[in-house]
Amino acid sequence: MKISKTLMVLGLMVSQVAQAAPYYRLWRGVGLENLSRAQVEEAVRTRLAPMTTEMGAGKGLAGYVPVIPRAGEGIPDEVALIIYDSEPAYRELRATPMGQAYGDRHWEMFDRSRSSSLVPGAYAGMVE
Repeated sequence: MKISKTLMVLGLMVSQVAQAAPYYRLWRGVGLENLSRAQVEEAVRTRLAPMTTEMGAGKGLAGYVPVIPRAGEGIPDEVALIIYDSEPAYRELRATPMGQAYGDRHWEMFDRSRSSSLVPGAYAGMVE
């Protein structure tokens, strides 16, 4: 799979500050095949982004940085950096009914088999 320069730079930025941050999650969402890119973008803007901030406000969500990269082969439809106060705060929030509904909301617009979230780590390689 190709990785865009933008995505690689974002990953490097996250890896450099990950040790100082409370708890980061990096999301990479690939839209469902039956939805156009415009429909996925609209769903992120009008449904997912508001739900993210509503779910986490005052409950451990420290930041949410969604990015809709330029379209291209192998490029996800959304990349987001989600910052929580701590890993336990993230787990508590996701265990609530609202947190579970938030997780399920992703699969209304993203392909479960091609989308994922992970905890970024420090990059140990060389950048040329």
